[in-house]
Amino acid sequence: MSTKLDFLAEHPLFSELDDEDLEDLAVLFEELEFKEGAVVVYQRDAADCLFIVKSGRLYAQTVERGVVTQTRHYMPGDYFGLAWLFAPNIQPATILAKGHDGRSVRLLVLKSRPFLRYLSTHRHVIDDLAPIYDATDNIIAGFPEEIHGQALKVKAKRDRRSSTMNILPDELIELIIRRSGWYLFVRLLAPMVGLLLVTVLPFAFLASQPPDTILYNLQFWCPGVLSLFFIVWGIFRFFDWTNDYFIITSRRVIHREFNLRAFRVDIKIARIDQIQSVAVDKPSLIANLFNYGTARITTASQYGVIYFDNINKPQQVRQILERLTKGVRTLDASREQTLVRQSIEEYFQFESPYEQIREDGEETAVDHPQHKLSLWYRFYHRYQWRIEEDGVVTYRKHFLVALVAIFWPLVIGGVLTLLSYLILRFQILTGQILILIMGLLFFFLLIWIIWRIENWRNDLYQLDGRFIIDIDRTPFGFGESRKQAPLQNIQNVKAFTPGLIHTIFNYGYVEVETAGVDSNIMFEDIPFPGIVQSDIFQQIEEFKQRQRQAEEARRHKAFAVLLDVYKQEEEQGRLPRRTPPSLDEEEWEEFQ
Repeated sequence: MSTKLDFLAEHPLFSELDDEDLEDLAVLFEELEFKEGAVVVYQRDAADCLFIVKSGRLYAQTVERGVVTQTRHYMPGDYFGLAWLFAPNIQPATILAKGHDGRSVRLLVLKSRPFLRYLSTHRHVIDDLAPIYDATDNIIAGFPEEIHGQALKVKAKRDRRSSTMNILPDELIELIIRRSGWYLFVRLLAPMVGLLLVTVLPFAFLASQPPDTILYNLQFWCPGVLSLFFIVWGIFRFFDWTNDYFIITSRRVIHREFNLRAFRVDIKIARIDQIQSVAVDKPSLIANLFNYGTARITTASQYGVIYFDNINKPQQVRQILERLTKGVRTLDASREQTLVRQSIEEYFQFESPYEQIREDGEETAVDHPQHKLSLWYRFYHRYQWRIEEDGVVTYRKHFLVALVAIFWPLVIGGVLTLLSYLILRFQILTGQILILIMGLLFFFLLIWIIWRIENWRNDLYQLDGRFIIDIDRTPFGFGESRKQAPLQNIQNVKAFTPGLIHTIFNYGYVEVETAGVDSNIMFEDIPFPGIVQSDIFQQIEEFKQRQRQAEEARRHKAFAVLLDVYKQEEEQGRLPRRTPPSLDEEEWEEFQ
């Protein structure tokens, strides 16, 4: 039987990918072998995987109110669930494994989250997944048009300054907008009117003055100065408008506000499942005439109400959020069904319907130890501002902080170099004495610089899935202090860039507010504070999800125990009848 890589290389969905990209993608696929008659998926379960039939066949049936309404067979090479890679949904049918002559069925399964992360790191692959048509307009390779459109949303995250928008790898952009152009026009009206007045009025009122007077000369330089003022004012308002974003993704709503006066960026975030209501306000006749207004999003997050103010078509925001929140509720119900089934199967120790097939060397396909031993990897790992390993995300301060820390040692080193040149030129000291003195001084400067850089490198902030940690280490192991807070105690996370230099180099502060007095944690001078804020929110969300799943698992286990006890009592015939027996015709006539 062909390997996963060979099978995917011949499959129309991925036939246009080059060898290296295809190898990276093949690692993400799981090969599962299902027994004859085993259920592959259940109707109304959560669906977030692509299934490709490698051998055997599948039988799908949709049941509505006890009646089979639709059936379908999947043969080798057929697939289903491609759209679920981008937008998780609900299984529309129960699918059974149907082998040939009693043989099992093999499927290749690709989960949504790893695939989206793959696309975020292999952005060029999206173009290779575009549909290719034959002469009769049938797709012979690539993704269908509508599915490729979803893939383009992934690419849009990178093409539209994702470091500014703070979009996570497994998120899809549903909407990204600025404030209305009419709002910008109103904001520019005052500078434009002022510019018009200062270019017309001086000539109208000052040109009639006698020549060689102060008032007469004002018509030449006064309009220029005032015009420059109004032009700068208009440019200021334009850039203040163009750097504000309102974003809706498949998981969150984000309001990014850039205050140009203070050079400060504030980001407000709420998860889709935290949205309680969306109201649309069009407060004036002009707003109704030009169809712009404010979408007021009430959430259960720490921000309370998030405003998408002065945007075009605010009702579009409400429609998108209603669709997303409805989808979240539906998916939650389907996940609940899946968890109940898994808990019961685990309690009663059901035999697994499938076996995972591993190819030779597959366990080491993801990891490359020789890559980690490379000089570049060691340097990257030692000084990179963000490192993610084994579920732990580690951050360092911006490299500009290290440059500031070694500024004075470098200045002193430059002064000493110049002084050495002057001493040698004027022969104040002999060369050997100079080399000895300057060697000692430069040695101490080198120790100073290394100390400062190591002090910068050892100041870390970490997220490990349970805690948020602030680590302050003294270089070379002379001391260490830690401050940590459990993720469940985090009440608010604020990200902001406080000034011009911070905004230019895109670094700032992330303030983590936790329950308790004097227990807040501040990420200082951190690069891309919006991304760090998104990471923290993602870890909080995943932690709460694990807590919910653990609590639901305990509740489901208690339910399984109840079923077990009930079954035991029923088998022993100890359960009393809870309803009266039905009457036959003779008993009914007698009763009458």
